[in-house]
Amino acid sequence: MTGLNNERAVVTKGNSADLGGFNKVQFYKSCLRDQSSVSRTYNVGGLAAIPKILAYIVIWILTPRGFNHATLTEEDLILVYCITSKIRVNWIQVICDHLFKVGKKLEYRIPYVTMLSKFIDYFEIDVEERLLRKSRQ
Repeated sequence: MTGLNNERAVVTKGNSADLGGFNKVQFYKSCLRDQSSVSRTYNVGGLAAIPKILAYIVIWILTPRGFNHATLTEEDLILVYCITSKIRVNWIQVICDHLFKVGKKLEYRIPYVTMLSKFIDYFEIDVEERLLRKSRQ
């Protein structure tokens, strides 16, 4: 049986110590079109083209939410950093964490249900066993 590899970096807010010196302020400034500009918020609008595209992919597709798509969270910055730095991410954990947020908070969305079901079918992932284990806990 084939499956997604989950032996990769687990990236979450507050877990950036394993990312080789990640600093959200410095990384955000390095992604800006005008790196001399000063900003108190992590707005997507001032980013250079590639980081901006990656930010929108993270915000709208990978971990979508129903609020403030113009501002990057720390988790968004970590994911963009990992993608640009070619750090392998445990996407199973990222998506699972996001799905738990969907269940708890109304502002999180799942527009990629069809994509996820295709991945689950393609990689033959047994979700029933995982759901049964979660329900017993």
